[in-house]
Amino acid sequence: MRVVIAGQSKSGTTALYSLFRVLLPGHQYLFEPRAYQGDEQDIIIKGIVGISSFEGMAHFDTKFLIVRDPRDNLVSRFLYAPYDWPAAMRKERALGAFLTCLEAKRAEPDRISLVEMIPPAVLVEWLGLHRAALDWHDAHPAYTVIRYADALPAIVGIDPGRFGRVARRKETGSWRDWFTARDVEQLRPVYQSYMNRYGFGDDWELPAEQHIKAEYSTEYVKRLCHERAIGK
Repeated sequence: MRVVIAGQSKSGTTALYSLFRVLLPGHQYLFEPRAYQGDEQDIIIKGIVGISSFEGMAHFDTKFLIVRDPRDNLVSRFLYAPYDWPAAMRKERALGAFLTCLEAKRAEPDRISLVEMIPPAVLVEWLGLHRAALDWHDAHPAYTVIRYADALPAIVGIDPGRFGRVARRKETGSWRDWFTARDVEQLRPVYQSYMNRYGFGDDWELPAEQHIKAEYSTEYVKRLCHERAIGK
C-alpha cells in the first residue's frame, strides 16, 4: 500500500503518520521529504502543503488531506514558533520576553489579544497559508479529507516516538481560551471560507471565563526549547 498524508503544519499530520506506523509496521516511512520520485510498493509519506512537492505521489493508492480548525492551528503555530528560532534567540532575551508575554496572557486571557502577540509580518504569512491551502486542494482534488477532530479518537494514546515534541493537547477548541473579542473580529472574515469548506461551522462564541494552563503554554514552550537545545 502506498499512502501519502498531506496537510499544513500543526494540523495533525504527524499524529496520523504515527498512527500508520503502528498499524503498518512493515512499510517504509518518509517524513516530510521535499520531493519523492521512488517506486516503492509499501510506503507511507507525510508531506506539508506549501513545502513538499506531491507530484511524485500522484499515482499513490491512498491520498489523505488532514485539516484542522484554523483557530486551533493558529494557537499551535504560535506556541511552536520558538522551536524554529535561531539558537541565540532561544538562549537570550527573546525567549524570556516570549515567556513573559505568555504568563501575562495566562493571567488575563480575555484582555490580551493573541493577534497582538504575533509579529505583524508573521501573522500575515500565517493567515495566508489557509487561502493557499484551499488553492492547493483545488489543484489536488483526489485527496480524501480527514478532519483532525474526527481522527482524534484513533490518534489519542498513540506514541509519536521521536516526534513527541509536536504533541500538546490532542484536543480541539482550545482557541476559545486564547481568543479575545478583537481576535474574533479580525480573524472571522479571514478564516470563514476555509471553515465553510471543511465543515467547521460558524460558532465563534467565547466562554465567560477563560483558562490557559501552564502545561499547555509556558511549560510546553520551555520543553520545546530544551529539546531543541539538546538536539532532539
